[in-house]
Amino acid sequence: MNVPKQVISILLVASIMCASIAIVSQNVSSLDVGGDIISNLASLPNGVKINDVAWNTNGSMAMAVGSNDTGGSNAFWYYPKNDTWVGLAPYCIEVGGEFVYGPSDGANQGPFNILNVPVYNYTFFYEDGVFTEIDEGVDYTFDPVTGIINTFLPVPVGTNLFCWYNYSARELFGVDYDHNASKFGAVGTNPDASQSAALYTNPGDPQFYEISKNNDWPSQDLKDIKVDCWGNMLVVGPNDYVRFFRLSDDSWYQVSDADTGGWDYETVDFEAENKRFYLAGGNGGGGAIAYTDPVSTVDTIPAWHHDYDTVANMTRYPIFKSIAWNNDPAKFGGGNYALLVGESNLTLIMPFDAPGPSMSGAKLPGIDLADIAFEEHSWKVATIVGYNSTFNLGYIFQFSAPGSELTMIHGVNGEQYYCVDYRPPSSPTIGLVIGAGSVSQLNLNAFDINTKLTVLTEQPHVFDIDMWDASDAGETSLLNSRVDVQNTYTFYTELNYSVGGVDKFWDNANDIRVSLWGWYDEGKVGLNSAPEPTWATAENRTRQFSILWEEGLSGVPTQGTANMVYPVGSPGTDEFLLDSWWIDPTGYGVDGFTWHMYFNITFNNQTRAADGDNFANLAAGNINDQNLALNDPNSWDFRFQIYDQVYPTALNESLEEFGVYRFTNISVLGNPTGNAPPGTNGYALAPHSFINYSANIPHYLNVSISDLERMGGGGTIIATEVSANIVSTLANDTNSQMNGTAQYILGADTEVGVWGNASLAAQYWSMPAPMNGTSAHGPWGSDFNNFEATQIQWYIDVPAATPEGMYETTITFTIGYY
Repeated sequence: MNVPKQVISILLVASIMCASIAIVSQNVSSLDVGGDIISNLASLPNGVKINDVAWNTNGSMAMAVGSNDTGGSNAFWYYPKNDTWVGLAPYCIEVGGEFVYGPSDGANQGPFNILNVPVYNYTFFYEDGVFTEIDEGVDYTFDPVTGIINTFLPVPVGTNLFCWYNYSARELFGVDYDHNASKFGAVGTNPDASQSAALYTNPGDPQFYEISKNNDWPSQDLKDIKVDCWGNMLVVGPNDYVRFFRLSDDSWYQVSDADTGGWDYETVDFEAENKRFYLAGGNGGGGAIAYTDPVSTVDTIPAWHHDYDTVANMTRYPIFKSIAWNNDPAKFGGGNYALLVGESNLTLIMPFDAPGPSMSGAKLPGIDLADIAFEEHSWKVATIVGYNSTFNLGYIFQFSAPGSELTMIHGVNGEQYYCVDYRPPSSPTIGLVIGAGSVSQLNLNAFDINTKLTVLTEQPHVFDIDMWDASDAGETSLLNSRVDVQNTYTFYTELNYSVGGVDKFWDNANDIRVSLWGWYDEGKVGLNSAPEPTWATAENRTRQFSILWEEGLSGVPTQGTANMVYPVGSPGTDEFLLDSWWIDPTGYGVDGFTWHMYFNITFNNQTRAADGDNFANLAAGNINDQNLALNDPNSWDFRFQIYDQVYPTALNESLEEFGVYRFTNISVLGNPTGNAPPGTNGYALAPHSFINYSANIPHYLNVSISDLERMGGGGTIIATEVSANIVSTLANDTNSQMNGTAQYILGADTEVGVWGNASLAAQYWSMPAPMNGTSAHGPWGSDFNNFEATQIQWYIDVPAATPEGMYETTITFTIGYY
């Protein structure tokens, strides 16, 4: 995986983690030229979340689309001249807007009748040259079954009353402007998910209209739309959904998939030089990038291809959320490129066939990059917006060219930025940035990025973690699934730490430490999940382990040392065993400073069972937010951490989960025998039954016998003539039915509790899961502390009339759990 070094850039009053594209580290600009970088604009209504925004050709208006949790407009016109937002009426598939009443004489307030009933969803507007939405419960009452509306006050003089039926566009995800037809196109899905929404509207129009279509729209979200240079359109969505709108016959066509499918596309853009659409999203295991054949004429229906999947290990990339091509004519023939953004990742690609596909990427840990837009006047910069959802921080970055610095130009607490687009050529040059709680204007001419104030605080990083069966050559991930005891597992991590261009793994300073912790979470999740902190007690040896790798003085990473820190000091007992460790001698990343480490650990018999509650809350791997990563109770949690022991605050970690299957086993030695004449009572048999067993869960150990039958027939000694007692210093009346004097068997094949009793209340009789050792012995006893095999002393009464002979039965020991 090509991962450049990671740094923290400090912008005077704020610091964030970010990374460079290609070969340079990022710096921070001194942003003090020409006024404010960011200025606030008029806000959208409460409850509105904007997913995408696009400008018309002359920059006189923009359209923003998204969702509205209050049921109102989910698309808005923005007019920069007077800084105002105007909501569009939601589009109706069948009848659009219905005229209800008007022009009013100012005396009538209803009742009015709506024709199209019942109504699934609706919006009412007054119109007097401008459409104004009115509020139910404040301005009117309405019965959606009968279609009767009454207004609280008379309809104003000269005003018309309209109703729109919101059968479509529950949420809009993408918008683009058709410069040929001077129209906006938007895609999304309708309220009941019965079909997707592909809509258009004219600038300033108060409602949407349906783009012509065939009758096979799916019942799924459409995520993005892009118009090519002729006015054809491509829309994309999940499950390989790619549709092409051909302008020449006003029809939609399924775009054929030239390769294997199953990808979910989130974003699309048009590359003007080679006339291709580029699609991006995810394929379940990571990022996905595809492209179409060139659209050479207005009649072409292009096929699409997945060839970028072969360029790099796409599982190392996140799901891509936005793509933007630098369609600068001056750069055609060598400088043309696109940027893609996603979770913690900025990726650069060149055109597929100029001279061939190429990719480079940089990680920005903890930051979700949501959208990207090029300034289309000089084509010199791209603006990227995103957020850290855990800490509710919003970020705006600037990118200039391949190999250049990624510069943070704005960071703010309490905000999450979702989309950005530059107003077409204008002076001054401005970008529209929309977040969760604000609308902002990015003033591109208000700052200069040619002088730098640079403070680099370089941190170690854990890029990836995983685990698999050590014997599995395919390295199938076992995260969020259960594993067996008595087996060896490989724990893997990919990490990096460099300072000032020097790889700390090779600097002979002996200051790097890599720790691997694993622990049973005791039913706790998130920040509440933690191992016993002292790493010294004897009571957690089956519930946690700790391994520490230390850099050596040789300057060779593979010659460091790794040791099991806990549990240790158990001669003959290894609850967990570090079998081996290995560092791949190949350095990865752009600078070769990223390393792959592997630790092989054996789980022994009594490693605590954990079902993870069936891992209903699957995490997405490689997570450094403990609340997100450790979200399944009753699981094993593990953490890789890298830190600088000289500067211990320089650290990074990732966490994940797995489970352990239940396991019990038992073996018994000794066949009690004796010679007792008829009429004997309490005759002691020898030897004792010696029982060795293991368990990794709360459990019980029971014994039962059948009646003793005379060999050759002709006689029986019933089981109730047999008695037994336990020989153990740990036994008492609360944990064994055999404690003290010998207890008679209650009946043939009737179980008696050696340790606990399966027939009684589990919370009282069940033995707790062993906390140490590899073999158990009653409550908390094991081969680690005070081990003694469980012994049973047997006695028999022989009735006076018993025929002489050899009598035998089978002793059955049962270890189980509830």
